[in-house]
Amino acid sequence: MFVRTITQVWQLLRNKRVNFSTKLIYVLTMAVYTLSPDFLPFLPFDDIFVIWLASRIFVGVASREAGLRGSNNRFKKDKDKDKDVIDTKGDFVE
Repeated sequence: MFVRTITQVWQLLRNKRVNFSTKLIYVLTMAVYTLSPDFLPFLPFDDIFVIWLASRIFVGVASREAGLRGSNNRFKKDKDKDKDVIDTKGDFVE
């Protein structure tokens, strides 16, 4: 489960449809927490849990921004977005 989340994070960080500010907030948050995990010593959470939770939140937000939705932890293109589009090929006859 953790490996799948990290894979999704990596894919979303490389996706051009996700806002740069969303990516920056996630990366800076993880960098600050990783460099100073004892900044909040009153929280009885394990570091890996905090990183996993923040990653899951990022996956949820970024996948909505990119127009993707998670189904069984797999990314699929949102089908409702293009439901009125009909792809055709044809030739013009004069």
